Amino acid sequence: MLLKDDTKVLVVSAPGGFGKTTLAKKFCHDNEIKGIFGDNILFVTVSSETSLTSIAQSLFKHYDITKLSIS
Repeated sequence: MLLKDDTKVLVVSAPGGFGKTTLAKKFCHDNEIKGIFGDNILFVTVSSETSLTSIAQSLFKHYDITKLSIS
């Protein structure tokens, strides 16, 4: 479903312990998926304590964007 041109978002939801993270990790390690998305596969921890700034900083670090900063 995610690889169809008309699919913009795919939501996977379930209570904790049902394997959502395991599914995402296995999906992202698939050779076909790696071939399509390359280095644009990231895992960012998002929790109630995570801020948008910390997520953006993680993205900047991953893509080695050193000229931009968030304040």
